[in-house]
Amino acid sequence: MKNPTFEITLNGEKIASSRVDAEFGVLTAMVTWVKRSLDNSESLNVVVSGLDSDKQEPLKWLNEELSIGDILTISVTESNDQSPQIGIVQLSEEVIIERKLAAFHKLKEELQDYL
Repeated sequence: MKNPTFEITLNGEKIASSRVDAEFGVLTAMVTWVKRSLDNSESLNVVVSGLDSDKQEPLKWLNEELSIGDILTISVTESNDQSPQIGIVQLSEEVIIERKLAAFHKLKEELQDYL
């Protein structure tokens, strides 16, 4: 079997095509909605990413915001067509600590009656 290609269309327009060019790998398409209790922010998006297992290299082709009413289609093909990859953003240690501290303070306030 040839490695599959995910062809992604949004509202009828092709926005990405992705395939792992390695003998072993991972290819994933994920739609996520999140509403955070910490700051009441929301996000709705589709991410297409993967892993070249031969090189242990993370891959990413798409991170697209979605809206209610969007029509997202994922076709699984054997096409050689492939979109350029986008950068994988690594959070800085400072940002990770900031987020952990915000969560800590929120939980500390929420659980103060139990301490």
